Amino acid sequence: MLVKSKEKLAKCEADLENYRNSDQLNLLQMSSYNTKSYDVNNTNEDNNNNLMLVPSILAGISGTALAASLLRDGWSLVKMYEKYQEAIDAFRHEQLGRKHSRSILERVLHEIEVKAEVILDERAEHERMVEAYDMLNAKLQHSLSEQTVLERTVQELLGELKKHERDYNIVQ
Repeated sequence: MLVKSKEKLAKCEADLENYRNSDQLNLLQMSSYNTKSYDVNNTNEDNNNNLMLVPSILAGISGTALAASLLRDGWSLVKMYEKYQEAIDAFRHEQLGRKHSRSILERVLHEIEVKAEVILDERAEHERMVEAYDMLNAKLQHSLSEQTVLERTVQELLGELKKHERDYNIVQ
């Protein structure tokens, strides 16, 4: 019984020593930082951990504390540097994508502005042509009505001329 107690005591002391050694690496007081984690989808834990650069990051944690935490979790410096480079590459890729998208949108905007000027000019020209058409149509209608009046007058005069010719032929 005494042997079992000594073994348990030795085991507890070893566990306590291991705990103290691992606790020395954790020099950061987490109470001074925001302990809220960044939003991470935990729907499929295995797949998401492979896609994430770092499994979970506490908001407000320093880079040194994060590195120490990752070292405790079994990450090597090489793996951290690779993830750092991946993050930088992803950030640069995102920046280039945004810059490319912005340049495309600016080019489209410029084309729209140029075409808008042309469309406005064409609309103004169309309105002028509609006004000119309406004016010419009014003149045409007026001319047609005058022509009708003149044709009636000509018919009346021809009728009177025939009547006068008959009267003249009778008189002779």
